[in-house]
Amino acid sequence: MHASDSFLPAKWNGRLILYAHGFIDPAAPIALPDVAPADVAPWVVQLRETLISQGYAVAYSS
Repeated sequence: MHASDSFLPAKWNGRLILYAHGFIDPAAPIALPDVAPADVAPWVVQLRETLISQGYAVAYSS
């Protein structure tokens, strides 16, 4: 994951799940995409969508 991403469900239960994994070179430029980067593993997307469907906000970053 190259930048911070956060996802807030329409019916948020007030709880946040934060997924922190990996690292990048601190000198690398930061881009804030509108969608998840292509290198996000499918299981991460599935987990994120499951949590959002249950009312949790999800955030992750590099």
